[in-house]
Amino acid sequence: MLEKQGLVGPATAAAKKAADERSKAVKDAAPSGAKSSLQPVSLTALVPEAGKATQDGATVHRAAGNKYGVVTGTGQQGLNAGYIVINNSSAPTEYKFAVSDASTRLHLNADGSITVNNAAGEQVNYIQPAWAKDAAGKPVQTRYAVSGNVITQTVDHFGAQYPVTADPQTGCGFGWCSVYFNRSETKDIATAGFTALGGAAVACAIGGPFAAAACALAAASIGATAQYADNRGQCVGLSFWGIYPAIGWNPFAYTGPQCR
Repeated sequence: MLEKQGLVGPATAAAKKAADERSKAVKDAAPSGAKSSLQPVSLTALVPEAGKATQDGATVHRAAGNKYGVVTGTGQQGLNAGYIVINNSSAPTEYKFAVSDASTRLHLNADGSITVNNAAGEQVNYIQPAWAKDAAGKPVQTRYAVSGNVITQTVDHFGAQYPVTADPQTGCGFGWCSVYFNRSETKDIATAGFTALGGAAVACAIGGPFAAAACALAAASIGATAQYADNRGQCVGLSFWGIYPAIGWNPFAYTGPQCR
């Protein structure tokens, strides 16, 4: 199950290696004394009355009676992620994760993503919008709520085909982030051009000022990649890195839960 969900296995190891190498490259290229507020954040599952084990670097919580399990580790993008696996209708609908430590503050955005700020109010990361799907691949209604440094993900799984999977995923490493445009945004960019959106696509906004600057600089490249992705039923994303104002970027086509 862990390998199927992308938390262990060769593909995940390769993604983590690439993410670590990108973080090292940003650190090595930074001018002396320059710092970036962007950094990885941990996700800790808050699971009552569950057994706990470690498998290939992932932490596995199994509820009594195998009603559900929660796993935290490295996700498919090489960044910290969690997975909820709901096995039957007796499982709860709410699942909690602590983000870093108690000084961390979370802000729930209009698009369902979460901005992660440190004690000084600087954005350090973000949590991608919630998603969930059942065994037939059908979307399951889900949403986040936040309090302090704790995320609560509600999954309305009753009536779904089990198992149902859901996961919160972070979007940033050290000095870099990736943002993901959904299918509707990708089509709009492909047909009208990124600048026609006024640079106001939600995916740029959730990455903070650094992401907005990268999106503006990479507008032409995002538009070309969006056309390629839209023609293939995919979505467009953007990775960006560096320490402002020295920003690098790379648009990419992708498929997955955010492409909906």
